[in-house]
Amino acid sequence: MAVLHAWRAARVTPLGELHAPPRMTAVLVRLVVQVVLVASLWSGLYAHSGATAGMTREQAITYAVLAVLASRLRELDQYAGRDTVLQHMHFGTIVYWYLRPLPPARYHALRALGEQVYGAAWALGGYAVCLAAGVIEPPGSATVAGVFVLSLLLGQLVLYFVMLLLDQLCFWTIRNTSAMLILL
Repeated sequence: MAVLHAWRAARVTPLGELHAPPRMTAVLVRLVVQVVLVASLWSGLYAHSGATAGMTREQAITYAVLAVLASRLRELDQYAGRDTVLQHMHFGTIVYWYLRPLPPARYHALRALGEQVYGAAWALGGYAVCLAAGVIEPPGSATVAGVFVLSLLLGQLVLYFVMLLLDQLCFWTIRNTSAMLILL
């Protein structure tokens, strides 16, 4: 039964995205535009120079495009899904976080995990398309790929705790979105 509750919590925000095709189309268009602009910008900057700051043109483009794709991991529209702490406070539904069969911290973690898995699907799809199109280079070795994945996971873990802290701050300061605006 706990696995079922965990699955339901993890799919809250991704289901909100999947049931809104216009939002998914907007995400796709925005991601394509960002990748094209970033790749074009770095191609132009490195067009007439060799290695700069220890990076070649292809490495700089790959790094910049990977940064754009990594930003997809936590870019879901929670406001549209009405599942932010501020919205729950505004609508008076924050009590549901405490009436669920899952503790609030676990619900928050599972919801964040669902967002990250959904965002990772977008990022991996974008990575595959960029790799197939020759926009980015594959990793130089398995070690490089492993270090990238490990650093990405550690970054997501830190981001989870920062967002949990911000949600708690917003809960205790009632309707103050200033803390959220600083980070976003």
